[in-house]
Amino acid sequence: MNKAMPSEGLSDGILRYFVKVGMTVRVFLTGWIFKVLYRV
Repeated sequence: MNKAMPSEGLSDGILRYFVKVGMTVRVFLTGWIFKVLYRV
């Protein structure tokens, strides 16, 4: 992959950031759903 363009690296960093945030949100939502299911 060509990393000569700075905008390419920036978009790659943003993409990684969103993936990290998405995984955190998914884990949080899964834990919350399990909490609700086990409470009932």
